[in-house]
Amino acid sequence: MKKYLPLIKFFGIFLGVIAAYYVLITLFPDSINFYINATAQLSAWFLSIFGIKAVAQGASIITDELIIALAFGCEGSEPIVLYIAAVSAFPAQLKPKLIGGLVGVLILYFLNLIRIVLLYYIGLSETFDFDLFHVIVFPVIFIIIALIVFVGWLKWQNKFNTKVS
Repeated sequence: MKKYLPLIKFFGIFLGVIAAYYVLITLFPDSINFYINATAQLSAWFLSIFGIKAVAQGASIITDELIIALAFGCEGSEPIVLYIAAVSAFPAQLKPKLIGGLVGVLILYFLNLIRIVLLYYIGLSETFDFDLFHVIVFPVIFIIIALIVFVGWLKWQNKFNTKVS
């Protein structure tokens, strides 16, 4: 049983961070609404970089051709929380956890903005099925990317001579 303690500790912290996320957004729904609205604002700005006239109103991204409404569950926070939970749970020193956590979150958030821009273009397309990409393809890809970023962090943090804490 003792040999399983590190694994039990990892999953305990991992699940604890995820549970804390859901408790916090349940108790403080304005925090997730702020995140969703900020993501809509940044997505509209990002679309404007590509020459698309876009504005954000609350959680909606409005263009002349399409309106994209961001909502909880499709705004990209959950794969980011999975990444944070994995980094938090891994037995490593605090400094690489903080640096890797921040850098990983920034990478994943930026990739989420790209995902939203791609969904905009898919929404305009008659060739691609928006719902397929929105509900199945991109969520799976985004979780895989979060896993890849975590594996990258694992390799990077090794140079700090990790120790089990």
